[in-house]
Amino acid sequence: MGRSIGAVLAGLLVAFAVVFVVELGSALAFPAPQGMDPMDLESVRQHMSEVSTGAFALLLVAYVSAAFCGPLVARRVSRSAGRGTALVVAILFAAVCVLNFVRVPNPLWLVVATAVFVPLSSWIAMRGTGGTAR
Repeated sequence: MGRSIGAVLAGLLVAFAVVFVVELGSALAFPAPQGMDPMDLESVRQHMSEVSTGAFALLLVAYVSAAFCGPLVARRVSRSAGRGTALVVAILFAAVCVLNFVRVPNPLWLVVATAVFVPLSSWIAMRGTGGTAR
């Protein structure tokens, strides 16, 4: 039980670290619009139409990469309960993606691509570690 909880936490930590690192690179490549305060949700909502398409593309890369790495780490750390812990990480990470899309308007193509590629990426991670995702 303790190993499973640790595996889920490790998987989530890795997933969020991946998003952080890719988003950091995105911020350097595609600076936020003038006047947007990334720490103020209302400011972010007001400036979303000015955000670069490249920044949105890197957000998709971040989500898909994290959806792969998080479950993969959980599966490896937990060993015997791997599929279950990987699935928990995949579901929790997908829920965070949905929460982001509910809180902040994003382009429809990004929402659709995330809905397709995040679960697919997690499924591949679970399959690639010797288990089957059901």
